[in-house]
Amino acid sequence: MYEVKSKAAPEKVGRKFKFNNISAGSFERFCHLYNSPKKPDQKMFMVILPREHTLNRAREEVHPVYIAEIDIAKPKLCETTLNTEEGSIRLHTNVNLKLYAKTRWFDLPRRDFVDIKAMKKKFSLTFLEWNVGKVSKENLL
Repeated sequence: MYEVKSKAAPEKVGRKFKFNNISAGSFERFCHLYNSPKKPDQKMFMVILPREHTLNRAREEVHPVYIAEIDIAKPKLCETTLNTEEGSIRLHTNVNLKLYAKTRWFDLPRRDFVDIKAMKKKFSLTFLEWNVGKVSKENLL
């Protein structure tokens, strides 16, 4: 299982890894995903990419995609947490990653338009084909 996050620029992605503190959306949704039925050794990953393109070694304009295993997810208070108009408490999530497992996964080619379906398909196919160390297709499915 994985969570995909985008940041404004490659430098911001680097800072997120440096400080190892990444906002990851709704804590309720994260808990639901974490507690959903899965195989015993199945892991959760954070996929992070910049919205701004950069040049790779081949001088192609790409969005570098990084992946790391999620170590800990903690609830976080924010401005909307105690919104009395909504009538419920909404916590956000802060995630710490296992940085020793962080890797540059693949380069997503730059597009002048965003094709969400194509991006999701590329992520899903690459995620299923990925095989590093103890992570295998059986553990990810």
